[in-house]
Amino acid sequence: MEKPGDIIQDLLTKTTQQEPSSWFCKPHRREVPDYVVPIIAGRTIRRPGECPDCKTESEQTQLAKEVRDRHNAMLMSRLQAGVPKRYLNACLADFREDTPAQQLVGQQVRDFIGGGWRDSPGLLFLGKVGTGKTLLGAATVNYWLDHYGWNSARLYTALGLNRRITATWKDSSGETDVMAYQRLRDLPLLVVDEIGVQFGSPTEHTIFTEIINERYNARHPTILIGNLTITDLEAALGERVVDRFRDGGHTLSFTWSSQRGVKRS
Repeated sequence: MEKPGDIIQDLLTKTTQQEPSSWFCKPHRREVPDYVVPIIAGRTIRRPGECPDCKTESEQTQLAKEVRDRHNAMLMSRLQAGVPKRYLNACLADFREDTPAQQLVGQQVRDFIGGGWRDSPGLLFLGKVGTGKTLLGAATVNYWLDHYGWNSARLYTALGLNRRITATWKDSSGETDVMAYQRLRDLPLLVVDEIGVQFGSPTEHTIFTEIINERYNARHPTILIGNLTITDLEAALGERVVDRFRDGGHTLSFTWSSQRGVKRS
């Protein structure tokens, strides 16, 4: 026997039933069915359905944004690490290995980043202008940042590194020279470009000797880059600095002609 409440419930259910409906997605020219959401006492409400093509496009747009944001963050970390804008996207594969000499240099760098750095004071990139030294140094920094974290490597010019220390001698500096030396010592990888363009003063010799010696004792590798011979490097930095690289380091000679403007075959 039906009770009054049963009759009311049955009437509510019948009166809330709705005919199927849909909406038309103009961009994708397709009908999209609504969907029904149950609420209370058998009642339902209708909501517009989601176009699957619109959903796919939205997901792809979001994914592209995330990829773009990650790429921009990567470029910013490289810029903050001192990598020149020209080389923000540089990678080791960009270094040309057309000759046996270039192949030897490329292999030595791959051995270094593959684990050889653990037992090495570092590398010397010495040779002619335009031979890819800065490209390879920047690519190595980029590799370090990608694999060991945003604060794992830093690239300075020789003058920039000297200014980093001398700036701490000002009263307005928020960093002491002791702090600067410690931070440079603790960098997992330090790359210094344009060796030889500094003035070669006794103060510069002292600064470079302190930095290289501290890093050598801390077993943190350093890469020095210059358009120099090994004799020129000793004159620029002092024999004590260069001597640190003879204990397990490698001097890589960039002896080929300038590659600037030369197209890949």
